[in-house]
Amino acid sequence: CALVSAWQKQGFDDETIDLLCDMAMDGDRGIADAMGLELELSDTIAKGCATCKLHFKK
Repeated sequence: CALVSAWQKQGFDDETIDLLCDMAMDGDRGIADAMGLELELSDTIAKGCATCKLHFKK
């Protein structure tokens, strides 16, 4: 993830990166809401997972 990499280069700790990631996901949550969908985020790179998994539910 380009965002996680940038935050790591800036020296942020893992807890802060996780918080910043959640804040960045607010944009995706807003898009889902505008489309009448619910966004479920099960995995994130910021939490140490290999990928971010976003599930959009109707």
